[in-house]
Amino acid sequence: MRIGFDAKRAFYNNTGLGNYGRGVIECLQAFNPEIEKHFFTPNKKILLDENLLEMGHTHYMRGPLKNVNRVLNLTKSIKKHHLDIFHGLSNEIPLKINRLDLKTVVTIHDVIFLKYPKYYKAVDRKIYYYKTLYATQNADLIITTSDQTKHDLDEFFGCGDKCLTIYQHANLTQIEPAIINEPQPYFLYVSSFEKRKNHINLIEAFNLVKNEITENLVLIGRKKETWALIEQKVKELGLTNRIKIFTDVSNERMQGYLKQAKGFIYPSLYEGFGIPLIEAMFANIPIACSTIPVFEELAQDAAIYFDSKSILEVKSALLQLNNPQLVEEKLEIAQNLKTFFTAQKHAKELSKAYKHLLS
Repeated sequence: MRIGFDAKRAFYNNTGLGNYGRGVIECLQAFNPEIEKHFFTPNKKILLDENLLEMGHTHYMRGPLKNVNRVLNLTKSIKKHHLDIFHGLSNEIPLKINRLDLKTVVTIHDVIFLKYPKYYKAVDRKIYYYKTLYATQNADLIITTSDQTKHDLDEFFGCGDKCLTIYQHANLTQIEPAIINEPQPYFLYVSSFEKRKNHINLIEAFNLVKNEITENLVLIGRKKETWALIEQKVKELGLTNRIKIFTDVSNERMQGYLKQAKGFIYPSLYEGFGIPLIEAMFANIPIACSTIPVFEELAQDAAIYFDSKSILEVKSALLQLNNPQLVEEKLEIAQNLKTFFTAQKHAKELSKAYKHLLS
């Protein structure tokens, strides 16, 4: 079985889509090494993981992703290498790929641009819409990382019958954690600093509870549109000694912060998946998160839930993370859920889906 992967984000993106792509490649290499893998990517200088080159055949496509020549070179190269399947790992497949003699798979991670359009520029929404529309209409199989995204795709594109949910696994569990020297215990939130991640409500809730708990709050994420506002809010409330904000954190340090956290809190307004929840499960720390469908799907009874729009409910969740009996119950439930999110299970379900397409 020869499978081609759109590996641009797996090779060069250090966030969610990149982690997903590397996770797919690495789990297949570990548990299905007989699959011949071909990676299609723009030619750049710095790879995030040189080991990926040893896991398959890499084909560099000239020109940036938006370049027409690059798209044409991609389809020519796919045809040249006689692939059985092409898998677009990040919400899109190449134009005109339906003219080639192979099966196509696309992983669509979410449709946040349709659920929360106010967070996106009009031109970006239009691009994302037509890429998703093309992918849903032309792929033979759509992989979603949650049933929530499957339902969303059916709602907006009417393609639920082509969707298969395959949960991704937590790649960070394979990384040796760095030693973190935090003097006080802390609760952790890992997420980009953007509006739908809802940091401000978390900070307001922490301000209400700061005198009732000894834990600090650690926020880790990429600098995006709300980063400056969040820093300003922390200063205005006089919380600079209690709330720490970090950006550009390495995977080793991220894993270190997860391992040593007293609890993980996730007040996001909407997600297509929620890999930090899975990583927190594998780090054996208790979870408190928003009552949104995807979190309830993934964490089930293993989490403490709250209405993320209610500052008082977020405050209550912070206090509940300090309840030893409740925390013990939640951690025991989480132990049983881990089996759904292992690399071995991820590889098994992907391989089964590929074989079914070719049968």
